[in-house]
Amino acid sequence: MAERRILASNRLIQTEACFEPDEELVAHLNSTILGTPGRIRYKLTSIENKLAHMTELYFVLLRRKDKLLGSIGFHKRITCFGDSNYKSWYIRYFSIHAPFRARRQEKENVRDPERGSSIIRDATSQYMIDPGLLMAENYDKSEKSLVYGYIETLNFRSMNFSEQVGYETIRKLKTLIFTRLKLRPGIKSERIENSRIEDFKIVLKDFYKDHSFFTTDNMFFNGNYFVHLENGEIQAGLQVHPEAWEVLELKGRVNTSLLKILPVLPYIKGIFNPNDFRFLAIEGIYFKEGKEALIELLIESVCAHFKTHFALFWIDSNSELYELLDRSIDFGIIGRSFDRAEANVRVRFNNYSEEEKREFFDNPSYMSAYDSV
Repeated sequence: MAERRILASNRLIQTEACFEPDEELVAHLNSTILGTPGRIRYKLTSIENKLAHMTELYFVLLRRKDKLLGSIGFHKRITCFGDSNYKSWYIRYFSIHAPFRARRQEKENVRDPERGSSIIRDATSQYMIDPGLLMAENYDKSEKSLVYGYIETLNFRSMNFSEQVGYETIRKLKTLIFTRLKLRPGIKSERIENSRIEDFKIVLKDFYKDHSFFTTDNMFFNGNYFVHLENGEIQAGLQVHPEAWEVLELKGRVNTSLLKILPVLPYIKGIFNPNDFRFLAIEGIYFKEGKEALIELLIESVCAHFKTHFALFWIDSNSELYELLDRSIDFGIIGRSFDRAEANVRVRFNNYSEEEKREFFDNPSYMSAYDSV
């Protein structure tokens, strides 16, 4: 078993810190169902590969007797906003199994902070407030830090819990779904040359200079940043993360019932197989001024390259980038028919003044697609 440290223990639950994922934790994450009840719910299918990529990922685990019931992952990173860098913790793999999860969600915007599961709150709240506590030997309570995650607007349970530990919604993101029933090459695309990456990081940072939480941690991963060149100059580019989900539920009972039928329909199965839903998660979209129309063609090109009919990306819905992409991209008949699910950027500010916080409310947020898959 990987390194563990007991943080607290009582007759109901034991709280542990885990500094390296092991078989037990991987099995727990593989069994986790993500998404919001009544909408899309799914399982990830490549947990091991993701965990291998992430450094400085620390977990708080909840255990009852010999059974692992919950996990919260905190991914330490440096994020950019304009010319400044920020110590940040991104929350992922938040998974609490029964019997601690409520059986139904209260359909309220925000529940009274005194209500809800005090067991979970009492066991995890101090780490949700400041994950730096997990690194006790280097902990400085006066240090500035940002703790953040993404929660769907209709996920009342998670919204309530984050409210109880002092998180605020600073921005909202929308899921954009790009589809092509027939794959076509689009425009010529190629992987960016390694020799150009460091200089291009500067270009990307400038492109997203008005976005908080910008990071290149997941950019250029596996050599999958694709660009379109003209006369040797990058005109447009994007990072691609090939992904597969096991889809368990869709919005509406009829759509969920279709999940049992679709895998046996030969043509449809080749486009959308819920047992192995393959798509591209896209981030780091870049284009030269006036070249935004190239993005649609570039996405078509990478979809054809990876032989997948779907691409998903997440953009701040009140940003100039969102407006440009929405106007310039034909998302396809399926992409246009799906609701654009909304997620809240939820942030806990530690040792920030109100004036400093205001900048995060007033400017767009960047979302790394890798963080959502």
